[in-house]
Amino acid sequence: DHALALGKALLELVPGIGGSISTLISDYVPTSTEKSIRIAFENFAERLDTLRERVDTKSIDPDEFADLFKKCLWVATNTSRKEKLAAVAAVLTNSVLKKGDPEKLPIGKLDYYVRCLDALSAPSLCLLCDAYRLSREERGGNGRVDFDRLTASIGDDDYAMGLLMELHGFNLLSVGSAPTVTYASKPYSNYPIRMNQLGAQFVERIFSQSRLSTFRPAHT
Repeated sequence: DHALALGKALLELVPGIGGSISTLISDYVPTSTEKSIRIAFENFAERLDTLRERVDTKSIDPDEFADLFKKCLWVATNTSRKEKLAAVAAVLTNSVLKKGDPEKLPIGKLDYYVRCLDALSAPSLCLLCDAYRLSREERGGNGRVDFDRLTASIGDDDYAMGLLMELHGFNLLSVGSAPTVTYASKPYSNYPIRMNQLGAQFVERIFSQSRLSTFRPAHT
């Protein structure tokens, strides 16, 4: 709060426009944060209601759940992307499923996926969902993805490779070494890109199939 107040005070020193921006921050940022938290936990409540027969509150480890909850709250506080907020709800719901549920993930993997949600940009997550779809269609479903087809809607190959390297850094998909043959006009066309199990599970369990088609952030 002190840092925010200091920032607004400094903005107000800028003639003409500083005061307007400071007012925008005062009026919008707290409201936006509250809205994001509300959306995330409305999603969580909706999922709990839908899956109530698969939830076991007695087997929840309070310390582990509290730790995961705080990390999810952090993500919700720092995004207005509805897709990320829905993913936060999916993580929390998965954490309270009964032991033995076929979709339940280990708490450590959920913790890792929350870190991914926090760190990765919305366009890179969109690209991951696209890669997942294409990996099921191309080359017999062996996980390989064609760079040109995957990134056709982006229109900037350097930016697209930057997004892919974000995902590669979290091992959600793999970008192989530079190929022997490249083309000056399309230098990344032959790069081997492969969807891996960690990324596929992230899409399937956190961005469920029913939500994939709605996750379309702009690549800008």
